[in-house]
Amino acid sequence: MPDDQLSRSPCRQDEIEGSVWTEALAAAKRTEEEIGLDNLGPWDDFEWGMLNGKLSALRWVLGEDWDELYT
Repeated sequence: MPDDQLSRSPCRQDEIEGSVWTEALAAAKRTEEEIGLDNLGPWDDFEWGMLNGKLSALRWVLGEDWDELYT
């Protein structure tokens, strides 16, 4: 196989390490039990807009252009 086709990382970008996935699922389960599934949100378009606006403001403070819609 040519060198330009070899990856320097052990996993492809679309793969998740098995132990990481197991821990992520366990953490999600603990969060659901602690907080409750109904209390995890945002639930409507307004709340999503507020969340994205706050993320955009943080990106701007960290030096990104304001009108970029990467959030």
